[in-house]
Formats: sequence, structure tokens, C-alpha cells
Amino acid sequence: MMSTYSLVLLSCIIFLLQSSFLPFLFNGIMQPDLWLTVIALAAVIVDRKSAFILAGVGGFLQDIVTSNFFGLHLLPYLVITLLFVKFGRHRYNKHWYVSLLSVLLASVIYVIFSSIIMGWAGSRYPSLFYFIYLGIPLVLMNGGCSLILHNFLWMLKREEEPRW
Repeated sequence: MMSTYSLVLLSCIIFLLQSSFLPFLFNGIMQPDLWLTVIALAAVIVDRKSAFILAGVGGFLQDIVTSNFFGLHLLPYLVITLLFVKFGRHRYNKHWYVSLLSVLLASVIYVIFSSIIMGWAGSRYPSLFYFIYLGIPLVLMNGGCSLILHNFLWMLKREEEPRW
């Protein structure tokens, strides 16, 4: 299990990077989603409780800071965490390419879910346009971020204490 201190510190760092630093590096519309990247990696690396806490906190903060529609981030983040914890955890290993594939898959799932949510909310953009214009760059940028964050998240994982 990740320590409470590690969870809080990681959440604060991701929040500051996502909401303050990345918009200056990118145009503000197309930028990597560090929360999604961390959530996808955490769901297969750290314990279930920590993964769901990160998904809930990340989705809530993203919806408050950047979203016009509450739930646009929270719901997909929780679904991705649920799917990865349930189906991906036992197949996961410490190789970087597995982290990359996990984040790419999570990003595609996020784009699909968010386009459905936006369609339900009455968005004027068709899902295909949303996927091509915003989805493909998001998937690629998140994949690049996964390569950077892979080793960092493995360092934060606390191994279980041996039982004698």
C-alpha cells in the first residue's frame, strides 16, 4: 500500500503540474492528462485502495478545475481504475512497454467514455471529430508521459512486509 504521505504528495504534484505548469507548455486545449496517466499506472502497480483514491481525487479535481460538465473526468477515471484493477493487475509486470500499453489503452477508453458523456450532455461535436482532433494527440502525449512516470511510480510502491 502507498503511504498516505506519498498519496497526498503525488496528488499535489500532479495537480500543480496539470493545472498550472502544463498549460504554459502546451496550448491549453491539447495537453497530456497526467492524472489519467498516473491513474492508469497506479491501477496496475499499487494497491486497490490507493488506486481508487487517486482516481477519485484526480477525477474530482479535474472536473472542478477544467471541466464544463461535472463527471467528465471522474466517471471515466473510476471506470478505468475498476477495469484495470479487475483485469490488468494479474497480468502486469514491471516492463516499460506494459506501462506504455496500459496508458494507451486507458487513454482510448477515456476518449470513448468522455465522448459518450459529452454526447449525452448535448455537445455539438460528433464523436469521430472529437476522437480524431483531441483523442489521438491525447493518447500519444499520455503514452510519452507513461515512459517518464513508469519508474517514478514503481519507486513509490511499498512492498508488503514479510510475514514470519
